[in-house]
Amino acid sequence: MSMQASYIAAAGTEAERKYTVFVVDDSADDRARALKELGKSPQVYNVHCFGNGDALMEHFAAHAFYNTPVMRSMPLLILLDMHMPGSSGLEILRNLREHPLTRDIPVVMLTSDTSGQTAAEAGKLQVNAFLPKPLRLADVHDVIANGKVRFARPAAGNI
Repeated sequence: MSMQASYIAAAGTEAERKYTVFVVDDSADDRARALKELGKSPQVYNVHCFGNGDALMEHFAAHAFYNTPVMRSMPLLILLDMHMPGSSGLEILRNLREHPLTRDIPVVMLTSDTSGQTAAEAGKLQVNAFLPKPLRLADVHDVIANGKVRFARPAAGNI
């Protein structure tokens, strides 16, 4: 998979209100694993993958913030790798939390880093949860079922 955004549509229709998920990870293997796992979910309709955090922010700047059709399909969840070249997951999380259109999107950090300092810093930035790598669909469902991620669609006037 390239560093540019890639996309799949899993079974289902938008009318069924299934979730759009953004996956941000510099590892092509981890992105492929995420696509495979999320593609199994009956709740996921769209998965967009980004090879780094800067590509995610460029996507929002180019599309979402200008009220294009992509804006109308803002993600209901972002799975964000903690450690990436360029902007780190923490830097991207900080940028997401600072913008009014992205601050309420649930963000789950994907990491193999179990240091308390990293978790504390992400907690200050209101990360919703941490999941270990490699990603497993059951872990995503557990985070949602345990209430760590609550989905709220923006009001029609805000998109």
